[in-house]
Amino acid sequence: MPQFLSAAAKSALTKAIKTIESESAAEVVIAVRPRSGSYFHVDLAMAIGLGLATLAFLLYCPWLIAWHYLLGLPILAGTLAALLSFRFAFIRRSLSKRSTMAANVDLAAKSVFVGQGVHHTLDRTGLLIYVSLLERSCSLVADSATELAIPPHTLEQFAQELTAALQQPSQASELATIIEAMAGTFSEHLPAGLDDINELPDGVVS
Repeated sequence: MPQFLSAAAKSALTKAIKTIESESAAEVVIAVRPRSGSYFHVDLAMAIGLGLATLAFLLYCPWLIAWHYLLGLPILAGTLAALLSFRFAFIRRSLSKRSTMAANVDLAAKSVFVGQGVHHTLDRTGLLIYVSLLERSCSLVADSATELAIPPHTLEQFAQELTAALQQPSQASELATIIEAMAGTFSEHLPAGLDDINELPDGVVS
């Protein structure tokens, strides 16, 4: 995550927040998390799978294997597999169901929405842009006034565009570009009032 949230990335994302908020009544918070679920089941499956595969190889290989290797090597292989799964996000991502990851991201986004007080704005115009790096997925959670003002399915379309940007090498800059471009839609459907004030911090929450 430090690589994703470099100083330049934070600056670009903060600028995107300010662009939307300067052109509309929306109060935007961007939250970035390394992952939205534990995915321990993937680590465990990797450990069991490689451990059993190692044991099977030792039992059926044509060489004579000492008994202590039959005990130790499968455990060692399983431990190594679990550590690799824990260390490399693409393994967990590849071995997890998309529906499971989507549910984890959705639940985590709603939790952050409440935890960060995005629902505390006076006119209920808060919007959380939640970014989960392991799943390479984005979720948008809008407060009631924002959800009513923005056309149906538009927020979901934005979420899909942001998720697609996370598949690109320059993830943060792509995200910032898309978020900044959202300002036009928010300006049209949720225009800023004369007494509009900045109610939420503009920085990126990590």
